[in-house]
Amino acid sequence: MQANGAFLALALVHLLFTVVVAVDDVLIVHSLVKVRPDKPIDSFHAIQQLSCAQNEYESFQVVVANTTAAVKGINVNFRATPIIEVLVHREHYINLTTASDCDGDVGRWPDALIPDIDPFTKEKRNAFPVDVPAGTNQAFWIDLFVPNGTSPGLQKADVIVELSSGKNISLSIALRIYRFALPTTSTRYQTTFNCPIQNILAGRFFDKAPKNYTIDDAVAWQKQYLDLGLMHRVTFSDFLTAERLPNGALADELPLPVDWKAIESRWKHYLGDEKGVDLPFGLKGTHTTSINLPGVHYPGPPIGGVNHTLVDFLWHATGCTKQTPEWGYTYWGRSYDYGVSDMFVYCMHAEDGKNDSWSRTCGLLKRGDKCMRQPIPKAATNRTHNNTKAIKYWKAAAAHAKEAGWFIKMFDYTCDEPGADPSRYAACKSRANALHEGDRALKVMITAEKPSADASNISNLIDIWSPIINFIDSNRSLCPGYPMWAEGDHRSDYDEIVREGKGLWSYQSCMSEGCSSAIQPAHGSHSPGCNEKDLCVLGTWPSYMIDTKVTFNRVMSWINYVYDIHGELYWGTNAADKQYMTPGNSSWKNQWLAGGNGDGSLTYPGRSNEIGGFTFIPIASLRLKAIRDGLEDLEYMYMLEALSPAGRKDVLKLVKKVVKAAYSFDHKAKTMQQVRQALGQAIESLLE
Repeated sequence: MQANGAFLALALVHLLFTVVVAVDDVLIVHSLVKVRPDKPIDSFHAIQQLSCAQNEYESFQVVVANTTAAVKGINVNFRATPIIEVLVHREHYINLTTASDCDGDVGRWPDALIPDIDPFTKEKRNAFPVDVPAGTNQAFWIDLFVPNGTSPGLQKADVIVELSSGKNISLSIALRIYRFALPTTSTRYQTTFNCPIQNILAGRFFDKAPKNYTIDDAVAWQKQYLDLGLMHRVTFSDFLTAERLPNGALADELPLPVDWKAIESRWKHYLGDEKGVDLPFGLKGTHTTSINLPGVHYPGPPIGGVNHTLVDFLWHATGCTKQTPEWGYTYWGRSYDYGVSDMFVYCMHAEDGKNDSWSRTCGLLKRGDKCMRQPIPKAATNRTHNNTKAIKYWKAAAAHAKEAGWFIKMFDYTCDEPGADPSRYAACKSRANALHEGDRALKVMITAEKPSADASNISNLIDIWSPIINFIDSNRSLCPGYPMWAEGDHRSDYDEIVREGKGLWSYQSCMSEGCSSAIQPAHGSHSPGCNEKDLCVLGTWPSYMIDTKVTFNRVMSWINYVYDIHGELYWGTNAADKQYMTPGNSSWKNQWLAGGNGDGSLTYPGRSNEIGGFTFIPIASLRLKAIRDGLEDLEYMYMLEALSPAGRKDVLKLVKKVVKAAYSFDHKAKTMQQVRQALGQAIESLLE
């Protein structure tokens, strides 16, 4: 089996001839379909033409379909020109026991993509050979990368499906390469997807991370994930969390004093030097588009490995005057996700003697079993918090980043989902003021909508707005539970903000599938699975769930183009690794989180017992490929906008054939394919 052969990308795909051996068909299909093992494949998914730009990734699938008898020892091989880079994967099927929503379904779905030869260590993994049971399908995912300088035009390559019986199935592929090239790093669009070091540790070691690992170890592990993200044109922006002290108090905190020179030496090419990063597969000289500035670890007397002073600071930053509960130091100190965003709610109900109120709050937050047994916080104490060290840290961070040239990409994830409750903004405001006191040019990013931020008098402090996509444009006839102020298209609310030079991103959350069982009561309550009467999650929103069409996974960047939004935040890429931490119940078996299959998880932990080989690597999901393809679609839109006489208007005529509104888009793969093809052809014609 050739691991690193090559053959041209994104192109015309012609099935020339097939030798059938206990197989009804072997065919090549496009990347906009999820091939389930027990579902028939529609013939219209077979490709006859596929095209791509230079400096672009593209994918297709080879499917061994509906075997009439078990087929053993399948390998997939290539004969091709060595210019094009190729990665071959076996699609791994995960068995889902609850549907995310009515677009989803229980049963086996393709998601994790196990490479034949991995790009990180060049080790042979267990993708091949593979046996296919009778009456089932097995799909193989082929990734191509067409480097800059590849000769445009039509080229051919052969795909060989090898069987252990000695019979082969030969497929010939014609590949059309455009004359234009995509940029190595987007100049108009930022991505910031979270991939914290504590989740990476959980994926590698479950709950048995070694106590003596070094920062250099953590940096190496984090860089693998960062490279995986960049190979999909996504920045896993919280990569500096790897600089925390091993087994430190909070995963997103840096120890003081910060050795910026050491950090710069470890991350130089990722932070912003001219050279950029040469990826193990594909792009050369690429750059991150955002850097999530870690917080600061306050020196102080730790209790059980947790820092009292920091937890007190966060607790009081909510405006709470009561004493921090003793159990809270461990409860909040070890997981920042349970930090200031819900500390306020706890504080609000933590009045002396009000057991019922405190219990109800715990139950509302879905953690009653953990906190209802705990004592109610005592009356106010003389504990105080002090921003002095935080301000000093932020000031030094800004000064260094400016000198080193990566300040423009740096931001602080100041507050997460304060919702429409003005009182939740107290913590946001405290941190934002301290950040700006360190350096007014530091960017405060808050996942907030303008109506609620205005009501809480914090809009002037926000430098990057990241409203949820559901509240950019809403239809309350579909989503009657949404607030009245969310009705209609609210993109114009941010026009003045954008004119002032502030950032406008968007993000999707569990609201796409309904948030059942989520720890986010502000999002509303939905029953798990499919409720056909709930039109708000019935084919309505873009979604990164496993059990939905690829168009749902790919359309987010298309929607952001329609609404002229230039960035995307996503809350997690490996959250399930931290949620499911036992060999019998790992993220390879269970991806259910926040009411959906795959919410907050776009990668899999490549332990050798799962993928073969000897070393750990991160594994991409099929959904991460769809996100990459959507981001490359976006670059086509930007390129056509720059070339077309009518600019953005011409592009919107095409893109709106897919996207009608944030809550209304064409789910059909064929429509998205046709528009993508039209974008490429329009660019080619304008270059003649």
